[in-house]
Amino acid sequence: MPIWKDDSLIADESKDYGHGAREAKELATRLARVVGVNPAHLIPAHEDAFYYMWKERRLPSNVTPEKTNFKDKQERDRMARLFQQSLGEIVGYTLPIKRVGGDWISGEWFLRDDDPLWLIPGDSPMGLRLPLDSMPWVAEKEFPWTWQQDPSAKLEALPREFRNQPDPEAGGQKFLRGGGAPVPAGYGPGQRAQRLGSPVKPEAPADVDPNRHPAPGQSAPWIIRTALCIEPRGGRLHVFMPPVEKTEDYLDLIAAIETTVTGMGVPIIIEGETPPKDPRLNKLAVTPDPGVIEVNLHPSKS
Repeated sequence: MPIWKDDSLIADESKDYGHGAREAKELATRLARVVGVNPAHLIPAHEDAFYYMWKERRLPSNVTPEKTNFKDKQERDRMARLFQQSLGEIVGYTLPIKRVGGDWISGEWFLRDDDPLWLIPGDSPMGLRLPLDSMPWVAEKEFPWTWQQDPSAKLEALPREFRNQPDPEAGGQKFLRGGGAPVPAGYGPGQRAQRLGSPVKPEAPADVDPNRHPAPGQSAPWIIRTALCIEPRGGRLHVFMPPVEKTEDYLDLIAAIETTVTGMGVPIIIEGETPPKDPRLNKLAVTPDPGVIEVNLHPSKS
């Protein structure tokens, strides 16, 4: 069973579709609604204007940012690209997201002095440049690590598909294992997971609000620190996957993304975190090396 079903919704990396910040925001907003979180938690990301203003002031007086004389061609191209666009433009959108029990949850990021989300300077996808050090402090012993499942544990067979419920705006868990019946109203996240045959993870205490502002010096382990990013680059929409604990969580999020882009009719590129290592998943990898193409196949059963 393929994780992604419609190949026409995977963008051609050599093609400019003309997609920009407007399409990125629409995709992020629709996706938030499909997975059942509040789109108000979307955060627009910007290049660090102060860093690039400092960078510009360090240039020789007889050159411009668009036409520098740097010996490094990559550095010249980087400077030209950044200054040809306005530093105030939105680079992409970040959606804090995490799986708790059977539901996806989101929450606010409390950055210093309500500043915009300034990305770390660089050329990498915005998912690798999030200013995580600027988020509220948390004690090391309370840090909410993303612990992936034990690869030696006995695992149930994966569902043949994750399908969407008839009403994607109804809220709650949207993707059910193996095309089962919709979960009745009134089921909490843990009950949903138990009904669907998934292992139940202890849920966060009911009094922990992911939108609660931490006091100065207070450890804030309740802040959601994983995020999905949607970034337009080269006229194409890139979706940066967050780290997740379980393969089922990854498949559920991928199914939500494909449902969303199917409704929009726009192709995208998936990047970021790969699925957790799982013996139930097969992978074929093609890697270009100098002078050779390396192809890695999954084990054969016959």
